[in-house]
Amino acid sequence: MMRPFLVFSTLLIMMISFADASMIREWKEVGNGGNVLQCSRTNIWMFDAFEAQYHYRLKPSIPAQSIFATNDLDALSLAELLLLRLQPRDFNRWQTYQNHLGRFAQEAEFLEHVTLAPIDDTGYTGYRALPLNCQIKQLIVQRRTLQNGKRYVINRRLWSRLPLDQQAVAILHEVIYRAALEANPELNTSASVRYMNALIISNGIQDISEFAYKELTSSLR
Repeated sequence: MMRPFLVFSTLLIMMISFADASMIREWKEVGNGGNVLQCSRTNIWMFDAFEAQYHYRLKPSIPAQSIFATNDLDALSLAELLLLRLQPRDFNRWQTYQNHLGRFAQEAEFLEHVTLAPIDDTGYTGYRALPLNCQIKQLIVQRRTLQNGKRYVINRRLWSRLPLDQQAVAILHEVIYRAALEANPELNTSASVRYMNALIISNGIQDISEFAYKELTSSLR
């Protein structure tokens, strides 16, 4: 029953336990996740970044990555640097996001040899244009509550192929989403989450009007 949602190697298929199956069901039911746009084995980027540039016309502006190492946790430093852009505009919201960011590493669970069940929380209800030969894939599933101390279930295979800047964008997506879910547990689309992320990674957060910003934050409550 669970096999359509996960793709394991032959050996691992033989080792699936009942506990694993229960976890698979949870990933399917959570309803909140972070997506990537994969156009080739190595050409992968966060859907937030794609949408920022091609939907909102906000070009991502991310610092040079040469000072950062390349392992799973170093993207946190870049995410923290990007998040600082929000501080002068909305200190309280920045503080909330920063607190969630500070717990991301300990609450993240990286899994290998899995394909996470797709969660369509994009908010699109009709036509959606994607680049030719590109697919949206599930990178992260965010649990509503901690399970064994973990909140974020991450496909390590996709994560390891993401450039460092896109890993940082993914982390920001999750902490923004977490705050939004805490404020509004009934939230069922990440559209406002992705727009807030787009404003941060493009530094457009400084240029958006006060009226538009209040409208955005109202949708995140």
